[in-house]
Amino acid sequence: MQEEPYIIEKKRKSPKYKTVRRIYAGRLIAAIVIICLLVIGGVLWFSYSDGKLFVAAREYRYVSMGKYGDISAASKRADDVIKSGGAGYLYGKSEYKVMAACYADKSDADEVCARLVSAGETAEVFTASRPAISAEKPKSKAIAALLKEMLPKPDELFDELYAVSVKADTKEISEAAALYAVLKMSVTAASYAEKCSEHEERACIYLSKLLGEISESLDKLARTEKNVAQSVKYTLCEIADIICVRSEEFANKSKNLS
Repeated sequence: MQEEPYIIEKKRKSPKYKTVRRIYAGRLIAAIVIICLLVIGGVLWFSYSDGKLFVAAREYRYVSMGKYGDISAASKRADDVIKSGGAGYLYGKSEYKVMAACYADKSDADEVCARLVSAGETAEVFTASRPAISAEKPKSKAIAALLKEMLPKPDELFDELYAVSVKADTKEISEAAALYAVLKMSVTAASYAEKCSEHEERACIYLSKLLGEISESLDKLARTEKNVAQSVKYTLCEIADIICVRSEEFANKSKNLS
């Protein structure tokens, strides 16, 4: 297997095209961001006007290196994956999938999976889904505004960590810079959890628990002293798992109470 098989390889453009490309890319990104904000704002506004706040479902893409019914066999495979730079995260309770990494979009996961298969490895893309989250509109406008702000935060924290992972893999930032970014994210997630813990609405309790667990996972990562890039991959797998599990629990409880 090649070195660092789980990283996303970014294509490099020749210098003479970089300036023009950056100008148009910047304009395109700005336009996309504005459109996305308008769409998201519209979805939230209409949901809010109907008495609910809503966040659409999301999929997380793992690259699995095999599944095992025996924990010792799964752990042995995980050790091999860790040695090659992968997460080595065990996903599941009765049947264990050995995850090499978790990616923000399908194309990245497909790219890495194809690279591994071509190298003779057993690998497949596994999709974990976070259900859509719907929360009743609180009577308090302040709490409603808090929920509107906080409901997307778990996914945003994952995406932020994913960006750190790519930069660390491609050596765009140092390991120290990556860990400092993670520490700041941990503190931010903890502050979000504290804000939500001040209220008794079910959505606030769900967010407080979820954001608190994400903060703990990030804090543990920030204290890593070696194998930083691999540890970031492990934490991405862990956070995606936490988000999906806690969100599924909240969605099921909401259905039972409706």
